[in-house]
Amino acid sequence: MKSPQAPDQTDRVYEAEDWVFWLPQYAEQMSLDAIKEFIADIFQTRWFRSRFCRGTCRVFVHDGRGARRAIGKCDFDTDDVHLTFPRCLRQKLIVLHELAHAASGGGHDGWFCSTYLKLVRRFMGRDAWEELRWQFQLAGVKYRCPPCPSECDEIGTPLI
Repeated sequence: MKSPQAPDQTDRVYEAEDWVFWLPQYAEQMSLDAIKEFIADIFQTRWFRSRFCRGTCRVFVHDGRGARRAIGKCDFDTDDVHLTFPRCLRQKLIVLHELAHAASGGGHDGWFCSTYLKLVRRFMGRDAWEELRWQFQLAGVKYRCPPCPSECDEIGTPLI
């Protein structure tokens, strides 16, 4: 009999998030206009731009009706960030999750998780950050950055 496969990093991230997403203080759904405003506010901060933008990052927020999942990606040729949110996945944590994908350039590895935690800490506050970090620890999520490659800033954040 084949033994069940151990959960991978992606499974662990989603498991940890599930404990946080549905807490009443974080479960509020946002309109697409509210998401656009939230993202615009984030991109206007010096903190975000100095860590995550190489040049002129343009952000496009898309209505994800018909999609089953939210999507965050960055076109590294143009520095354009594309974020897509189905109606049922429009919460601040999900917005920051997808923004972390665009900022870290990949899947659910340590870079992504570290970036995600930084965004949550900065734009949702200490309580949300502590809750998510605690759930990451309980689920065995790796959220510390590996040694910094040359395309990173001095604090280890990949530049988009």
